[in-house]
Amino acid sequence: MGVIAIIGVILKAAELAKKIKDGKWWTAPGDVQKFEQLVFSACNKDHEPTGVSGGTALRLKLDQDHFFDIAIGLTSPNLGGHKAGVIESLNPKDGYDIASDDGNSITSQNQYRAKDGDNPDQDVDIEFHVSAQPGREMLIVITEVRL
Repeated sequence: MGVIAIIGVILKAAELAKKIKDGKWWTAPGDVQKFEQLVFSACNKDHEPTGVSGGTALRLKLDQDHFFDIAIGLTSPNLGGHKAGVIESLNPKDGYDIASDDGNSITSQNQYRAKDGDNPDQDVDIEFHVSAQPGREMLIVITEVRL
C-alpha cells in the first residue's frame, strides 16, 4: 500500500462523471470544501415510469498530486426495491453496476499519511471507509479511519 502526505481533504465532484441512466438530476453533485456535506438529488424526469437510476463519481483531493476516487450507483424505481453501491473508481457506470438491494461498503485500497489536526507536528496513517445504504433517501458515508 502506498503512503502519502495529506495536507487537506476536499471533496470534488468528478468533472464530466455525472450520469443518470433513467430520470434526471434535480440537484447534481457539485464541489464542496473540506468537512462539508455533499447533497444531491435526482428525479424521474416528467412522469418517467421507470423512476431514477444511474451513478456519479467523486474525487477526494488529498493534496495536489493524490486523490481517492469513488463511484456511487443508485436505483430508485417507481416499483421495486431501492439499490445503492460504492466502488473505488472514477467511472460512474462502475458505481451503477455494483449497486444492490443491501448496499455495500469498501475500504480504500491505499493507506495515506496525514498531519494530526490536534498536533500538526505528528503524522498519522489513515485509510477511508465508504458505505452505501439504499433507500428512498440513499446515504453515502465517507469516514477517515486512523490506523
